[in-house]
Amino acid sequence: EKRIRPMKKIFQSIIFSLPVIITSQAMGQQDPLFTQSFDNMIYVNPAYAGSRGMLNFTDINRVQWVGFDGNPRSTTLSMNSPIFNEALGAGISMIHDQVGPIKQTMLFGDLSYSVKVNEQGGKLAFGLKTGFNLININSADLVTVDPNDPYLLQNVQNRVNVNFGAGIYYHSPKIYIGLSSPKVLKQSYDGISTT
Repeated sequence: EKRIRPMKKIFQSIIFSLPVIITSQAMGQQDPLFTQSFDNMIYVNPAYAGSRGMLNFTDINRVQWVGFDGNPRSTTLSMNSPIFNEALGAGISMIHDQVGPIKQTMLFGDLSYSVKVNEQGGKLAFGLKTGFNLININSADLVTVDPNDPYLLQNVQNRVNVNFGAGIYYHSPKIYIGLSSPKVLKQSYDGISTT
């Protein structure tokens, strides 16, 4: 038992350090942040479309740092439903996100196909997503250290970036799990930087 405790502490240290090590090379996100992502699954995984077996509407509003200028605000409206039969699903989602000088509106359509995999009601769905992001950046609202910073010299007005995504989603009455990449293409919003 004495030998197990030091090993357990080492294992715990590794587990707790792993997120720091993995994210040391991470970049900041530009997508909206949602705390209840399981309520907004269609935004994250296109294979979710129609998986509930009925017409489903979702409206999510998130406001952070209330009272501060430029505070983050996000709104999502989405709808998805099975179509023609239980195997096909379709969805649409509109997201409006504003953080400081950046305003973006996204419109995406989703299509999924489900296959029954067992008698307990388990289904495996495959999904595709396509749509666009309309972005506006008012760089005049920023206070900069270097007034000649090339990333901040120009405003971005109504820049349209097309994107697509894919996902898989297993669900049964007792469990669900999915894997997706909602945006596959690397895009430039201002002609200089990429995200």
